[in-house]
Amino acid sequence: MKYYLLLIVVLWHFNLIAQTITGRVMDEAVSGLSYHDVKLYIKPNIFTTVTDANGYFVINLTEVKEETLPKGYIISNNYPNPFNPKTRIDFTLPEAGKIKVEIYNTIGQNVGSNIEKEMQAGHNSLDLELNGLPNGVYFARINVNDKYNVVRKLMLLYGSQHLLTNVQSEGQNYSKPLTLTHIDSVVVSAGSIRTRTFPNLPELMGSQLSLGDLRIPIACPGLSYVAYSGKNYRTIQLGTQCWLRANLDVGTMIQNTVPQSNNGQIEKYCYDNILANCTTYGGLYNLEEVLNYTPDVIEKRGICPEGWRIPNQADMEKLAATVQNNSSYLISETVSGGINKSSFSALLAGVIQNNEFHSLNVSTVFWMWTGNALGLTNVNQDISVLDVNGLGSYSVRCIKGERPGMQTIIYPPQNATFVPLEPIVKWKKDIKASSYWLQLSTNSSFTNLLLDKHGIVDVFFTIGPLAYTKYYYLRIRGESESGYSNEWSYVSNFKTVNPPTIGVPCPGMETVVYEGKIYHTVKLGNTCWFKENLDVGDMIPSLQNQTNNTIIEKYCYNDVAANCAEYGGLYTFKEALKFNTTQNQGICPAGWHIPSTTNIDEIVSCANNKFSSILAIGSNETGFSAKMGGYFYDDSFVGMGSETNIWSSYNWIEPDHGHTLTCYLKIDTAASTTYRENMYKTVHSVRCVK
Repeated sequence: MKYYLLLIVVLWHFNLIAQTITGRVMDEAVSGLSYHDVKLYIKPNIFTTVTDANGYFVINLTEVKEETLPKGYIISNNYPNPFNPKTRIDFTLPEAGKIKVEIYNTIGQNVGSNIEKEMQAGHNSLDLELNGLPNGVYFARINVNDKYNVVRKLMLLYGSQHLLTNVQSEGQNYSKPLTLTHIDSVVVSAGSIRTRTFPNLPELMGSQLSLGDLRIPIACPGLSYVAYSGKNYRTIQLGTQCWLRANLDVGTMIQNTVPQSNNGQIEKYCYDNILANCTTYGGLYNLEEVLNYTPDVIEKRGICPEGWRIPNQADMEKLAATVQNNSSYLISETVSGGINKSSFSALLAGVIQNNEFHSLNVSTVFWMWTGNALGLTNVNQDISVLDVNGLGSYSVRCIKGERPGMQTIIYPPQNATFVPLEPIVKWKKDIKASSYWLQLSTNSSFTNLLLDKHGIVDVFFTIGPLAYTKYYYLRIRGESESGYSNEWSYVSNFKTVNPPTIGVPCPGMETVVYEGKIYHTVKLGNTCWFKENLDVGDMIPSLQNQTNNTIIEKYCYNDVAANCAEYGGLYTFKEALKFNTTQNQGICPAGWHIPSTTNIDEIVSCANNKFSSILAIGSNETGFSAKMGGYFYDDSFVGMGSETNIWSSYNWIEPDHGHTLTCYLKIDTAASTTYRENMYKTVHSVRCVK
């Protein structure tokens, strides 16, 4: 009776694999990294734990819990039990499969070679013979098809019943020592802040294994500490940001009743006017002192070391995002409520407000360049941006200033000529630049700025329109949260194209004879135009529709034939295209066509976007010779003497209303421009282009 009572106690405390793995996660300075997640991979299992405040961790390879077998699988208890030295386990399988059996003692030692056997679907038996082992309790860990695990308790007791069977025994001399266990890897992480994998670890043999020190570098690459004003400040890399790992403590202590002033030296307050508190928590400063009374919008250095700066709100928001907006990840593990996953090691340094100290070990506030602040507290896990309006005295954390380098302009290159009037300026991308600052001037000293553009996020920008045959000067500067590039780029000076040839006949084609009329030509840019509106076809009354009847039909202004001779005919869009909008020759002669929108844009460019009089008879600087012949709209003739409109061949379906719209060039006493109109309502002139 006593024996079986003792047996129950033994079974209650048993772990199938009673093995322990220990280690410590630390940084390169041999400081423990607190509250980092540790995952140990031993195929097919994953064991997890978390480092303590000093970076230590313990992983227990605990009992593999027995799983519920799927329907159709039956694994019996062994019989007889107790046994001497042979026992049997029955298996019922719904399909053929592989069985693995491992035998362990009560302290988790594997006491024999593993058994693997293929079994058929249906009823199977497996005999275990524990020869050479002392009396006691053993455990059979049974795995089916590498999927399901069950455990059966075995009691070897000499003098008990022996299994009588003809089944081949799987018994062995179970005197083998504990086998080696291979650890695939250990992965240490602090969420999205940092992760590192440690492969090639020692084999696990026995009940305990120490992995020793697992080191994760957390300092900024190539900059483990910064010496400043007699102190060494360690650094911390968080995402793409590099921070000092402690609050700034620089300057001479003064009493909190004395204002910090611009007297040529840095002054600090220490909590409760105790100098030792500055050593522990860092100094407390008002905003003017932090900015060193000379706020440099480029450097933003303030009282930070050279190459470092006061953070801005974007810096603080990025920091908060890196730690999942959880203040406890930033607060030192030595403070109540802090788990310091980031190793930012913030101490709750308190503040000064209205000349009074308060909130030591409760909250801390960090200045931003903009005069607001970031607040942390152990009361909750919020990371708060505080609108303090530049009032109060708070802590300072410096961030590494990574200003962009000197920029390089790719286009236009130095001393370029024949540059278009609206060139696309291009420059090399700088990974340290979040945006760019572009300047354009008519002189190399940039005293006459034509463009002064900040915040360009692309690496290209269209400038202009510029003037013909004129020199311009370009330069660019990178912008980032740390300020601007130290210097402007090298200046790119360039000269624009010469003005296009205008107002002269097309070479070798001064006139064109078409349908019994002579049309003169004019060269505008690269395009050859008719100098007169087209007048072809049979005149019909304006109340009669122009139709697809193989005859070209035209309206004459006010239904007067002489107006067609003077100003050209007026045509609907479909008539102008001969009712075939898939080609653009329309009613023009062979080799000529209705203008495209590109042709119309070119003619406006040739006119240099000036008043349309330079296209018309009024001044006719381009030689286009437009006459204000009016147009027909909504059953009425309008605009003679003040306006003329010329068809483009382009048309499209308006998405919102399904209307078919067209483009045309509008020339009136105000300006030349391109219009879009419902094609069914307007009747315009036609000019043909080569």
